[in-house]
Amino acid sequence: MRIGRQQLGLIIGAVCFVSCATVLALVPSLKNYYGHRDGVTIREDLTYRAGSTHAKQQLDLYLPTHTREPFPLVVFVHGGIWKAQDRRLFQAATGLYGAVGLSLAHQGVGTAVVGYRQYPEVGFSEGIDDVATAVAFAQQHAAEWGADPEALFVAGHSSGGMLASLLALEPKYLRSAGADPARIRGFVSIAGAYEPERLLPSLKADEAAILTRCAGGKEGLPTFAPLRFARADAPPMLLVSALRDAPFLVAQHRDMVKAMAPAGDKITVVELPGDDHMSMMLQLGTKHDTLSKPLLAFINRVKQPSTP
Repeated sequence: MRIGRQQLGLIIGAVCFVSCATVLALVPSLKNYYGHRDGVTIREDLTYRAGSTHAKQQLDLYLPTHTREPFPLVVFVHGGIWKAQDRRLFQAATGLYGAVGLSLAHQGVGTAVVGYRQYPEVGFSEGIDDVATAVAFAQQHAAEWGADPEALFVAGHSSGGMLASLLALEPKYLRSAGADPARIRGFVSIAGAYEPERLLPSLKADEAAILTRCAGGKEGLPTFAPLRFARADAPPMLLVSALRDAPFLVAQHRDMVKAMAPAGDKITVVELPGDDHMSMMLQLGTKHDTLSKPLLAFINRVKQPSTP
């Protein structure tokens, strides 16, 4: 049976439609990124380190345009600290991490998605300094972006959660970069790692070697373990875990929760039973979103300085 051009065109169109629908179903953040841009101002590639021309020392802004009042601002740190990743590495295929910025902006929260230098170019220390410098830049420019400079948050996913937690519990990083820790309302760690040394047995040999080199050697790993810096006078923190994540990350999350218990109600704990390491990020802003509600509740609860 011969197929005519018109029939062939219909078949090809149907295949393309089914393929696109399948991709959007499997990667919901893709639709969120490319299809939901109304009401959001996007400014990309803002250099946050004075005099730098490095592409990773830049951030992308996602700002709500439907509010006249100054809005909270989240400095968001992507994961992959011991791999050569980037804030937009997966964006074309998955919408991440721009979809995070768009989703939050639609809900009245500005977002600065931050890039930072990573292995093999640098180790942990330089990457943390980049993120801290980006926070200082955000504090300096929040008001001109329409954000409230007194309602700034630092959030991170995966190893970005580790960085956010380190900035929360070791304020020397922020101070040395010119940021004011006292003016940051809260910190959010999503599926974070809290004791990198304990990750080593769960990693492949090459990954474990890279992680160790990032810390300047095995003896340096505790220096970058947020759990080691847990303290009762910590700032407000939101600790999020997906219970279908890797068991060793769920275990580290629960150890961190125990270590932070002396901080009392300044620590908010969320465990998402139906999510894994990536699904809660990919579904942000969709009908299956489980993360936005606790994240926005935390932001709204602590965005104003507490009165003595």
